[in-house]
Amino acid sequence: MPHIGLIGVGEIGRAVVMGLCGAEDESPAVFLSPRGARTAAELSERYERVQVCVDNQEVVGRSEIVIMAVRRRKQRTEP
Repeated sequence: MPHIGLIGVGEIGRAVVMGLCGAEDESPAVFLSPRGARTAAELSERYERVQVCVDNQEVVGRSEIVIMAVRRRKQRTEP
């Protein structure tokens, strides 16, 4: 199983982790960014192979695949 990193642990990130780890088969190692700390902590307590990293750099360094689950930045409109 590949090591999977997830940057962005909101509703979409939660759904991705639950999908990866909720199967009866062996789940991959999943590394979460610390942003969304409450959700990340909940997921790491719920699933044995899920870990919260110190920062995004650690997520990238420990992962073979990185999933970006972040909202796009809103553009400012000029007056």
